[in-house]
Amino acid sequence: MPGAEYGFNRITSEMISGFVVSLIAKVLLGSFAILFNILSIVAIIALFDVIPFWSISYLLGWLFGLILIGPYFMSWWELPLYFVIGLSFLWIKIQNKF
Repeated sequence: MPGAEYGFNRITSEMISGFVVSLIAKVLLGSFAILFNILSIVAIIALFDVIPFWSISYLLGWLFGLILIGPYFMSWWELPLYFVIGLSFLWIKIQNKF
């Protein structure tokens, strides 16, 4: 199972690519760019689908990357939402481990 460095790389690449796509959407769509923010909710739902399969170390790396890089690339409402989701799954994984 991949370790913490892979989780860190995943969140970093997801945030940077999401930021770039968001900028492109704002330039091309103008006032319709708010729809892109609404569609980011789909990414949160997709996260629920894959996060149960992550190891604890992978999830810790993902959370560490989220804390370090998230404030620069995520909107004010996405960062706490992703953080709470990650911590919740970490808590569940730790509870199931013992």
